[in-house]
Amino acid sequence: CIARKMGLRHSPVVLLTPGRVPPMLWMAGWRSRQARVVVPLDLFVRLDGEQRSALLAHELAHLLEACVAGLGVGCRARGDETPGPAMS
Repeated sequence: CIARKMGLRHSPVVLLTPGRVPPMLWMAGWRSRQARVVVPLDLFVRLDGEQRSALLAHELAHLLEACVAGLGVGCRARGDETPGPAMS
């Protein structure tokens, strides 16, 4: 599992959308369990396994970046229970 290899405790749900949107990490609130990776279906079907893994790893890295930035989200995702400052 890519998320576990990256040190995340939970794997976000991957949503394939028929819309024309860029791949993204989407979150409702500050809990990593609420994270979703949104990927357009037409892109996903064109990628091979290695490319899909790279795309997912890139989006999951945004969750880890939240910890580095002190936002708290990625910290809890990795198991560090020390929250960062809230974003306004």
